[in-house]
Amino acid sequence: MVARRRAGAPVTLVPQPTEPVEVAELRVAIDPGDLLCFSGAHLHGGVPNRTGLARFSIETRTVDADDVAAGRGAPNVDGAAPRVAHEWFHRVADDTPLG
Repeated sequence: MVARRRAGAPVTLVPQPTEPVEVAELRVAIDPGDLLCFSGAHLHGGVPNRTGLARFSIETRTVDADDVAAGRGAPNVDGAAPRVAHEWFHRVADDTPLG
């Protein structure tokens, strides 16, 4: 991706399907201050904000250190990432990097 960006080619930062995806769509509307939690392995997306009001979204990702050590987690059925960047995650108690 870096080479494509340096060459001036368009780069999509969000993964895109390479073939049609059949899904049962479920749109969830939450109220201000509500929290929606789901596995990052779920195919998910947002819709354009057409309300004319500002919408703020905060994304937080969490992992469990014991799950990482045991190799547990949601199956990655369609990703081709060569590795997971565990160093992005830090322990809440002392900010020690997980990686």
